[in-house]
Amino acid sequence: MTATSIIRAVLLSSLLGCDSSTGLESGAEARTLAAAAAKWEATATPSYRFTLQRFCECLYTSPLRVTVRNGVVLRAQVIDTGDFLLDTELGAVQTVPQIFTILARALDLPAASFFARYDPTWGFPTEASIDHSRQVVDDEFSFRLSDFAAIP
Repeated sequence: MTATSIIRAVLLSSLLGCDSSTGLESGAEARTLAAAAAKWEATATPSYRFTLQRFCECLYTSPLRVTVRNGVVLRAQVIDTGDFLLDTELGAVQTVPQIFTILARALDLPAASFFARYDPTWGFPTEASIDHSRQVVDDEFSFRLSDFAAIP
């Protein structure tokens, strides 16, 4: 899913407004997400680095230094150990557009709770927290994206 299709999808979802079953202001969140995705699309570079820290019941919760080249995760280094993930493990690491897709899907469901903050310059998500269902244990996750740098 490209940033343009993400923008279209979340703008369409935002027309639905507030979801009374969750209490989420999904329309406002969707508009904020669409604006951030538009900023990313307008300013983004296809090659960049960032640090990703995930907080969840998932693989790779140690901070990762991720390198994306031409829109594809090239490598991911576990900061604590200096080890690199194997090529077969890189599929578990998302690019910025893939993170936007995860956020858009959470709003589309809608999630029981959703929080996201975006970089004011580039538009990428700097942190997010999502709980898909209040009745399900360990389905929630959050992440922090930092140390972003465009690379030539």
